[in-house]
Amino acid sequence: MVYPPPTLVRKPTSRAVWIRRLVLVGTLLVLVGTWAVSNFMKSGEREPLVTAGQDRLAEDMAVDGGTETTLGPIDGQEAALPSPADPAPAPDAAPAEQAAVAAPPAPEPVATQPRSSDSRLANNWHYVPRLGDGPAAIFTRNGGAWDYALACNTARGQIEFIAVRTGDPQGFGGQYMRAGGVTARMDATYSRTAGGTISMVLPARHQLFDAVAGQGQAIEAQVVAGAPAMLPVNGDVVRLVRQCRGQGA
Repeated sequence: MVYPPPTLVRKPTSRAVWIRRLVLVGTLLVLVGTWAVSNFMKSGEREPLVTAGQDRLAEDMAVDGGTETTLGPIDGQEAALPSPADPAPAPDAAPAEQAAVAAPPAPEPVATQPRSSDSRLANNWHYVPRLGDGPAAIFTRNGGAWDYALACNTARGQIEFIAVRTGDPQGFGGQYMRAGGVTARMDATYSRTAGGTISMVLPARHQLFDAVAGQGQAIEAQVVAGAPAMLPVNGDVVRLVRQCRGQGA
C-alpha cells in the first residue's frame, strides 16, 4: 500500500501573530470611530440647550461698572423699568335718568293743630299748676291766650268755670253747663275785665264732673244766651277734677 507524502505544516511565527492582532485592533477602532461619528451627527440635530436669555447675555457689553443688555443695565446703574401701560379710559357715566332711583312718594302732610308761641294746641285743654286759688285746666281756641278755664279752689273743694272776652251777656238766667245727660244751671257772675268775664261755680263732686272725668263727655257751656260752646275733654281735665277731689295729682 502506497501512502501520500507527508505535508509540512509550519507554526506561525510571532511576527504574523502581531500583524493579525494589529489588524483586529484596527478593525475595532474603525468600528468604534464609525459609531462615535454617527452618534455625534445625531446629537447635532437636537435642540440647543442655550436659551434666548443666554444668547442676550452673551452679547452684553460692560458699561461704567455695570453690564448693559438690550433691556438696559442690570447692575451698576439702576435698571430702567418699562413705562406702565396707559390706564384704560373710564366708562362713560350712565345718564342721570338711568342712575336715579325712583324715590318713594312723599307722604301726605298730616293736618296738625296750629301752635302758639307758648306751644299750646288750639281747641284743647292744658293743665296749669296754679290759677287763682289752685290748679286749673285752661282751654284755648287758637293756641294763644286761654278762653275758658276750670279752676279748682282746693280749700273749698269747688271748681269754677270761667269764660273771658265774652262781651256783654245782655242778661242772666240762661247760663248752664252740660255733660252727657247731666245739666247744671247756676247763677253766674259778670265782670267787664278781660273783655267781659263770666264765671260759674260747682262743687268738685258734682255729677256733671262725674260725666266729665269718668265718661269723658264733652262739656257744653252757655255763658251768653243763644251761644253755647262745645268743649272736648282730654286727660288734663280729668287730672284737674281728680286733684280737686283730693284723689291725687
